[in-house]
Amino acid sequence: MVTEENYNKVAFLKYLGAFPVKRNSRNVFHSLEYAGELLDHPENLVLIFPQGKLYSNHVNEVVFEKGLMQLISFSKRNFQYLFAASFVDYFEKRKPSVTCYLNTWEGAEFTSLQLIKDAYNKHYETSRQEHNQVTI
Repeated sequence: MVTEENYNKVAFLKYLGAFPVKRNSRNVFHSLEYAGELLDHPENLVLIFPQGKLYSNHVNEVVFEKGLMQLISFSKRNFQYLFAASFVDYFEKRKPSVTCYLNTWEGAEFTSLQLIKDAYNKHYETSRQEHNQVTI
């Protein structure tokens, strides 16, 4: 699920199974419900950009939108959180490379947006520090 604006800007998202939603429309509710139901099946993977749109990887903190909790409430809450922090590097090689840091998080059954945000931002900061270490 991605905003209609980003869906149109980043064309390859449709090949990854992304579907567009228009912010502040009635369809957002149905899209969140659909994505929540997808989480109920272990063979599905639902990628979420909790900040609502794509940002540079040079931000200090990821701000979460409230739609994440609505999506979770539509599920049976029987899924695994997998945090991902991706960084693009243009310096070491001729072509840019992407490094993705992954971490699982065992959220409580009745977790809050603040708990998820804090856990993710801790992972993000750790990943950012590891990525910025200079190797000689």
